[in-house]
Amino acid sequence: MDSAHRGLLNNRNKSGFGTVAATTILMVAAITLGIMSLVFTGSLLPSASSMGSIYASNHHIWVNQTGNIVYGAAAITNTGDELLKLDTVKVRGLAIQFSHWYYDDDQSRVTLQNIYRDLSYPGNDVNGLLKDSPVEIDGIPATIDIDFDGNTDTNADQLILSQAKGPITIPPGKSVIIYFKIEDRITSSDVGSTVTINMFSPDAGAVQQVGVGTV
Repeated sequence: MDSAHRGLLNNRNKSGFGTVAATTILMVAAITLGIMSLVFTGSLLPSASSMGSIYASNHHIWVNQTGNIVYGAAAITNTGDELLKLDTVKVRGLAIQFSHWYYDDDQSRVTLQNIYRDLSYPGNDVNGLLKDSPVEIDGIPATIDIDFDGNTDTNADQLILSQAKGPITIPPGKSVIIYFKIEDRITSSDVGSTVTINMFSPDAGAVQQVGVGTV
């Protein structure tokens, strides 16, 4: 074979190898991009089963015009299928600190009857803290006892509120009743108007317009 034919054959072999290599590189790049796309999309779109759901009801806001003390209350139910952590309560867009949350999560007291009861304001002491029932229910000074009918012979209408130290954990299908002190955003001049209450967990939220009452 003369040198001309040998050169032509070498060029064809090099060209064929280059085409195969280029095709392989393109295929690897396409597969890599596809995997990255699936991972990225999966990280942005959680499955429906991981989503929480909050149902908030029985909202109240009371202004005690003696001392201009303001409290709110609501019943919160986890209607999702994952553990829910209620970590934010906002009134007029401003968050209420955990130390101003008072809640009962005992399901023997947080019954449907009490969830839909017309929650009442038990009053406050000279320091602006919620008052205990005249007769102690549990005998623990750190809790706030509420007896809606004032008759300790019946306990179906009682709540025992503990001060929150952080987010409130609510299992699926369970509820809490929460009272919260509202400072620096509602006054007696707001009585008769409506304000927005927001309640959030990391995965869910509820927004409600609530009328401001007086006691």
